[in-house]
Amino acid sequence: MPSLLDRWRLPGSAAADLDDPATTIARKALIRRKRFLCQLYRSFYREMAARLQGLPDGPIIELGAGAGFLKEILPTVYSSDLFVVPGLDVVLSAQRLPFQDGSVGGLLMLNVFHHLPQPVRFLREAERCLIKGGRVVMIEPYNTPFARWVYQRFHHECFDPQAGWEHGGQGPLSGANGALPWILFARDVQEYQRQFPRLPLRTVHLHTPFAYPLSGGLSFRSFLPGNCFDAVRRLERWLSPLRRHLAMFATICLERT
Repeated sequence: MPSLLDRWRLPGSAAADLDDPATTIARKALIRRKRFLCQLYRSFYREMAARLQGLPDGPIIELGAGAGFLKEILPTVYSSDLFVVPGLDVVLSAQRLPFQDGSVGGLLMLNVFHHLPQPVRFLREAERCLIKGGRVVMIEPYNTPFARWVYQRFHHECFDPQAGWEHGGQGPLSGANGALPWILFARDVQEYQRQFPRLPLRTVHLHTPFAYPLSGGLSFRSFLPGNCFDAVRRLERWLSPLRRHLAMFATICLERT
């Protein structure tokens, strides 16, 4: 007999081929339909936009933009992804960026970094193509006690805080380790800083303990209606002193020196 959680699962989500561009197109429509989740994405986009203050002149590139709508918040951003889906400006790989040295003002990523099978290759590319003062701004899953409990029990992606810097993922979206940002920028931060002295870690801001699971994400129906979103965000702000124990996401900022 299916569990209560299985009954709440969105039809077809368990069998979806994550590496099929059609799945990304379907997820973009799903985010729009789920009002609570759509508001969460908007809040993430505003969080990233706030980290661009004082950026040098240069194009801002969003990596892994296929299912999102950042252009509504930042109309001048160039949207990119690994494969062709409607609404993109360019198709590219984050591990082989087609930009000249010192030509890019910023690289934005929402839930992309933890999918990179060789993150060092991306970081070298970012270090190469960013203008001095340019930034990488990413919002990623993070390893706190509550987040680890949720991700390891209810999320379809691997979450292994004991792993190394690479994962042998099956495909560009099906392969992942949700703990990868924490591994590089917390557990192994001294080694990261040694390898990337020209792309130092500037800030790590922990946030969002409850809004994502309550939204149901991309696999489950929303557990709350959209008009509850603001109340949940107020609760999260009230609990912010406990973010090192509860936060499920982090905004991570790297800056080219």
